[in-house]
Amino acid sequence: MPASVIALPLHGLALLLPEIPAAEFEALARSIAESGQQVPATSWVADDGVEYLIDGRHRARACERLGIPLVVERLEGDEAAARAFILATNVTRRHLAPSQRAVVAAALATRHRGERGTRAHLSLTQEQAASAAGVSVRLVRAARAFVDDADLTRAVLDGTLTVAEATRQSRGDQKRDTAERLSAARTSATDEWLTPLWLIERVQRALGGIDGDVAAEPGRSIPARWHLTAEDDALSVDSWANPPGRRTVGVVASNECSPSRLWMNPPWDKAHLFVRRLLREVDAGRVSHAVVLLPARLGAEYVTALTERGYPRVELTGRLRFEPGRGAAPTSRGEAPFSSMLVGVGIEASVMYDGFHDVGVVVQAVHP
Repeated sequence: MPASVIALPLHGLALLLPEIPAAEFEALARSIAESGQQVPATSWVADDGVEYLIDGRHRARACERLGIPLVVERLEGDEAAARAFILATNVTRRHLAPSQRAVVAAALATRHRGERGTRAHLSLTQEQAASAAGVSVRLVRAARAFVDDADLTRAVLDGTLTVAEATRQSRGDQKRDTAERLSAARTSATDEWLTPLWLIERVQRALGGIDGDVAAEPGRSIPARWHLTAEDDALSVDSWANPPGRRTVGVVASNECSPSRLWMNPPWDKAHLFVRRLLREVDAGRVSHAVVLLPARLGAEYVTALTERGYPRVELTGRLRFEPGRGAAPTSRGEAPFSSMLVGVGIEASVMYDGFHDVGVVVQAVHP
């Protein structure tokens, strides 16, 4: 390849769209050979100072084959601008099915409306991404449930599965994984009580998958990618972000941590300490979303702190009954001594309503 040919690394965002068919690529290469590159590719300089190619990978490949320079225009702006550009150009330029557009929008939408924190301005809400992609917010939410599964996401992008089919497959895998974890926990030898399976399944859907459990019991029964038990002392560890290497599909691999989606059922005598730490992690951009199970003690410090931020809560009807864990009789049930509530941190009230309105009352503070 001649030295004059521009060689830019591909950013992961540029890989969200499927490859064009071979015949279409050959036609593109012939057109460039005969008439030159009519549409410039687009680059963007990320926070790491590296200039990445975010649009035009097929033009780049064709120019590389022909041994001619790639014409590139640089996009100015932050990561949100880069994400919006990819949606506006690729999704509208290509003839993509609704499911394909929804997956791209879900992968690019990393913020919920009302979310706060240092990285909030660098991401798109699901509503913004859905509007740009020309699909419904409901379809984007459905795609969020499996967008971290690279195989399912690629299958939808390639047109092999629809969002509905991928969602059903993802839920089936999650149920099997949770059942296996609960089964394993019940065969061990200490006395534990576990959050009921039906509740965890709903939490998974509200979060679109659980990255971390920061108050995990020793059996690690919650279907999360990582766990912090009492031995790990979650209140003392440096960060609640995802460990290095855990990135949303399509984003370049990095040694940096990425924001996590958490499930948190803290020791009730330390609930205020865990909530304080959670809010610090949210403000630092290390946690993007969380569902927290807490005693419904209105007026308590942790309830006030969460309510003031406008996070919706679900006041569960009746007393929550826990699953028998290790050392407990399979037929027994552990009932909480007081009412419980779920708080959706960084999650829209409508999502909490969809997931839990039949088991409690959804409440959200309104600031004038």
